[in-house]
Amino acid sequence: MAEEKIDVSNLKLSDATQRAGETIQAYYEKAEALENANQKVEEAKKAMGEVVADIITKDGASEEKIEKAKQALEEAEKEAQKAQEELEQSAEEAQKAQEELQAKKEEIEAQRPTDETYVVYTAQMKCMKNKEKDYGMRSSILVLPQTHGIFVRGIPQMTVFDNLAEQNIINFGGCCSKENPSTVETAKEVAKQATEEAKKDRNLGEKLVDGFMGFVSKVKSVFTGEEDDSVDESLIEMCYGKCTPILVPGVTWTREKEKVSLNGEPPLLRRCELHCLYGGTIILETSGQPE
Repeated sequence: MAEEKIDVSNLKLSDATQRAGETIQAYYEKAEALENANQKVEEAKKAMGEVVADIITKDGASEEKIEKAKQALEEAEKEAQKAQEELEQSAEEAQKAQEELQAKKEEIEAQRPTDETYVVYTAQMKCMKNKEKDYGMRSSILVLPQTHGIFVRGIPQMTVFDNLAEQNIINFGGCCSKENPSTVETAKEVAKQATEEAKKDRNLGEKLVDGFMGFVSKVKSVFTGEEDDSVDESLIEMCYGKCTPILVPGVTWTREKEKVSLNGEPPLLRRCELHCLYGGTIILETSGQPE
């Protein structure tokens, strides 16, 4: 059976993002409530155990005490059952919200290649490998230290020359490109730590070799005594180094709109792209304009 497509045409990205965050928070709260309820059950069982111990001793236990312990246990178990049901419902709501958010992002992304919407201050962007895999650890925003004096719906408009690293292009939190020296160094450190742990525990070394082929060249020294400073590319792309966008001087955002200018500069459109020398393509997830 084909998967049912989620209709998000009338859903705002901001609303979908907020709902996803709220449902995840609600799930964590329900999980904590269940943990507390289970703790009460354990305490009630312990109390019941003490009553049973009193029954079999010469001191005995009053009927009132027995009934009170039973009632406390039943109430605790009911509370735990309710908490479990609420957690399951919360998980379903969070899953649905995540699916809606993903569907909305996919809808917006599908429109991007032909989207000529003008981009403004605080547009959201991300760095991609071949437009398929995230190179950055997170999305970022496009900033403008000084306006061009032109506004769209009250927000400063951007041009294709707003392409300076750390001035316009805020870093993406981390970079997993194998072209980034910082990422390679991070991968080497991970491999080094794995090797040290594997030397302490041979079984762990075998698990690392079996589970992460990127560790093979490094961890094999545990078994053969051979030293190998190389790091597999698959391991590099599992690690994050420092994200410092390296942009070619003079190269602007591409795919700008011809014959239109903003104080002599082509306006930035959501379909535009910018390329980092570490192999990433920076694309605009949103225009920054109010939905």
